Amino acid sequence: MRIIVVDDEQMFRDLLKEHLTSLGHNVASFPSADSALSELCQSDDVDIVISDIEMPPGISGIELAERLAAQRPQLPVILNTGNSNLRDEAAGKGFPVLAKPYRLANLDGLIAECVGQKT
Repeated sequence: MRIIVVDDEQMFRDLLKEHLTSLGHNVASFPSADSALSELCQSDDVDIVISDIEMPPGISGIELAERLAAQRPQLPVILNTGNSNLRDEAAGKGFPVLAKPYRLANLDGLIAECVGQKT
């Protein structure tokens, strides 16, 4: 599975990339929603996007998810944040959200759930 990880924190991107790669996934990571969106506009072979919500400057993870929902409604997007207000906002818009910090096993389960709904 090809996964895009978007987070402004390098350490978090590296952790997720290492974990997901160890499970056999092909992972690309980006420091901003803007840079990820550029890649996603050029590539049709992405299976899921995992994005932080707060990534200044530029567009937020919620805005990224909304744009992708409009352009590629079959592409699942998982959002994550430590901010409960943003978590509630994203969930209210129908996006799956993980509260930081979270266990990698919870992410794995949510990926399986989202990809399962896609097929």
